[in-house]
Amino acid sequence: MADMKQIHDFAVKWCDKFRDQNINYIELVDHYMADDCAALGFEMDCGHAFSEKYGNAANNHEALDRIIDDVTDITLLGSAIYSQWRYFNHWAYTGAEILEPQNRAWFILALSRLAMLSGDNPFIFQGTLKKMRVISNNICYGPMPEPNEEVEQHLTINNEGRVWFSGYNFGCGGERYEKARSKNFKIDKDATDKLFDAIAAYFGNEYMEVFATDIGDWVMELTNSEGMTYKFRGSLCADFDYEGKDLSDLVRDTVGMDDLYVFDGNCKPDVITKVTLDYHRLTKIEPRHKPEDADWKFVTWDYTEHLVIDRETETLEHIQNIGTGCKV
Repeated sequence: MADMKQIHDFAVKWCDKFRDQNINYIELVDHYMADDCAALGFEMDCGHAFSEKYGNAANNHEALDRIIDDVTDITLLGSAIYSQWRYFNHWAYTGAEILEPQNRAWFILALSRLAMLSGDNPFIFQGTLKKMRVISNNICYGPMPEPNEEVEQHLTINNEGRVWFSGYNFGCGGERYEKARSKNFKIDKDATDKLFDAIAAYFGNEYMEVFATDIGDWVMELTNSEGMTYKFRGSLCADFDYEGKDLSDLVRDTVGMDDLYVFDGNCKPDVITKVTLDYHRLTKIEPRHKPEDADWKFVTWDYTEHLVIDRETETLEHIQNIGTGCKV
């Protein structure tokens, strides 16, 4: 069996690959992971040994999540990872299935646990936060963005309240985007401390990662006061809540920029609390028969409707005025 550092490096390397929203599935199912597993002495036993002890946790991410803290045998866990990889390499209908959210989640759980058993967990922030850097990319499946459409944002904040921001347009569709705007400024130190405390606390604990294949992604680096950098990834739809406050909104409020993508893509709609609809129609009707002495040509029908739907009172009110003196 290889030494702990080699196992730790393997776990960190492959966990980061499974977190990468833009990775090609070939890189995950080709022989590279098998080569690393074999070099570390892990055995491919189709998951038999792991399933004998932990049941369907050998291939089900929800079951694995329930028992992952009980797994302490590095050799057993390594062989389970090797065996699960072999399924997608050899038995799955298509190797691309390895990118499905539930399969990514299984590997991330297993590899994160392997990393923690063989060294410090690099996917949980530790220490005092000194700097955060977030790159949010809003490219998704669908029509190609216009050249002047902003698709990526880079945001850096340090513990002194210095902020560096850059926004990049799609440009001509090459490999590099075009920088369209940038700004450097300073924010209040107390506000910075509150933000950093929230970010450090949230990412200092395990959290549920969200994966989606039809939206953009974000990458964040958190650097502590000792110079250690921790890297996090996710899809651009994450609702990270810390003590009742959405972290994306907290970043926007702290730096005073309400158009930041951050972790959720800034696509959450406002909550509608009340809907009011008024309809008014005047219809002029020329009767076929009217009194000979009438000095009017048309009869006017005045019709209105008023509709109110109220979230707070949970009521719906609908009023019809069909005509003068006739209300429903």
